[in-house]
Amino acid sequence: MRTAHSAGLPRRAHTTSATAAPEQATQRGTVGCARRAGHAPIGRRVTARATARRAALAFVLLSVVALAGCAGKQQILMEPEQQTQVRQQTAAAPSQALIRTARSALGVPYRNGGRTPVEGFDCSGFVWWTFHQHGVDLPRTSEEQAACGSPVPPGGELRPADIIVFRTGSGPLGLHTAIYTGGGQFVHSPKPGGTVREESLAVHYWQRAFIAARRIFRTADQSTPSLP
Repeated sequence: MRTAHSAGLPRRAHTTSATAAPEQATQRGTVGCARRAGHAPIGRRVTARATARRAALAFVLLSVVALAGCAGKQQILMEPEQQTQVRQQTAAAPSQALIRTARSALGVPYRNGGRTPVEGFDCSGFVWWTFHQHGVDLPRTSEEQAACGSPVPPGGELRPADIIVFRTGSGPLGLHTAIYTGGGQFVHSPKPGGTVREESLAVHYWQRAFIAARRIFRTADQSTPSLP
């Protein structure tokens, strides 16, 4: 950060920079008075003293303005940084809590139409149940889930708690939904005979089947769901 300091100090004023911070240098001024032998006329002495006082006062005012300007800019720059850190910490909590809930269901058997750990899960039932535990009511079917929230732009970065959509069959019912957990991983309930598991998007089959991602938690505030 560069801070503009006022220029045009009186010629009799001399400044030195403090070693603590160049932007907040404390300036000192000395007013030199030439000594003369004998006595100067009264008018000349009064004028000299008045000039010295004005120069000293001007110097003090300029120094105060300069220092206040530096301090003010530092506060303005520091406040947004602190707010950004708080927002980031707050935003991370809901998505990470949701991921822990999703992973708690690992090993639950697949069941067509199931939406609880007791009865089992189909793919959309697992996604529905996970978000429901955190107060977010999603649509129940994969087709509806593939259209809820807001779209992640093609090539955009996936974030934990995003819903990822695969095409694993034909027709409008051929969609499969899962929950992205970060690091290229996702949790889902895959198929009859399987169980809820965590897999990698790097697997060739899932790379080919991947078609979209939907963001339920808003980017600026992940504690607020973004639903239609």
